[in-house]
Amino acid sequence: ENFARQFTGIPDWRKALLEVDKQVRGFTAITRDFQGCAAVWEGEIHEIPSFRVNAVDGTGAGDVFHGAFIYALCRGWNLWRCLRFSNAAGALACRRVGSRSGIPNVEEVEALLN
Repeated sequence: ENFARQFTGIPDWRKALLEVDKQVRGFTAITRDFQGCAAVWEGEIHEIPSFRVNAVDGTGAGDVFHGAFIYALCRGWNLWRCLRFSNAAGALACRRVGSRSGIPNVEEVEALLN
């Protein structure tokens, strides 16, 4: 969310995201901390809510989100399943102090999704 604002100079994250989408090729999405994530699809913004966990430290959550997204894409899942999976993984990464100690395994992510 902050990147979209800084990149475009537009304070409103929704308008900034749409502007980023105009300037880049391919799929455009942003993470929004505890708000989940948002993606542009066919010119419209779709928000994917976050998952509630007992958050202790958000360090590394964005990196876990991105890794989980790549994992999900490689599994051939549809976009919305990829984003939900990534949100769940990022949320679970906040349960422990430190950027590596909270990285969840696939089973933990699937359990949160279910």
